[in-house]
Amino acid sequence: VEVERTIQGTPHELVFQDPRYVFVANQADDPARGGNTVAVLATSNNGEGPPFILARIPVGRAPTDVAVTPDGLYAFVTNQFDGTLSVIDVLSLQEIDLNLATPAIDRIQLPAGARPSYIAIDPTGSFGYAGDRYSGTIYRFSTALTAGMSATALSLPGELPGGITGIEFNETGSAV
Repeated sequence: VEVERTIQGTPHELVFQDPRYVFVANQADDPARGGNTVAVLATSNNGEGPPFILARIPVGRAPTDVAVTPDGLYAFVTNQFDGTLSVIDVLSLQEIDLNLATPAIDRIQLPAGARPSYIAIDPTGSFGYAGDRYSGTIYRFSTALTAGMSATALSLPGELPGGITGIEFNETGSAV
C-alpha cells in the first residue's frame, strides 16, 4: 500500500509492505529535518502505543519513492538528484554498499541525466522498474545485488511529455 502525504511542506511517499515497518522517503535538504534519508517507522511497540521512528537511514540526494521486495528483505529507493537507486537491508536497517572496494557508498547507477522518481518491484522479486518523472523514461534493474550494478533505459512507444508519475505492476505481474 502506498500513500502520498505532505509533512511539514515536504512531499513523502509512505510505503506499507512489511507489517512491522513503514518506509518514508524524506527529500528535505536540511539534515536536521531528516533530509536525504528514509525514515523507518515501527508500526507497533508490542501492541502498545503509536508508531515511532525506529531509524533514519541516509541515502542519496532527494529520495522520492521506496519499494520493498516481496520477501521483505530489501527496500529500493529512488534518489532523484543523484540518478541512482539505494538498496536498504531491511534486517539491519542500513544502506547496502554495492562495492566495498571504494570509499564512497556505491549504488545502482542509472544512465546519465536520469532523475528517477517512482519505483516498483516485480511480484517474483527478480527485477524492478524505476520511472523518470522528467524524461518519461523507464529503467529496468535486477534485484540480484552485485558490484557495479546499473539499470537499462527502456524505449517506450510514443512520447510521455508529462513524464512518469507512478509505476506499478498489474495483478499478475506480467505488465508494468
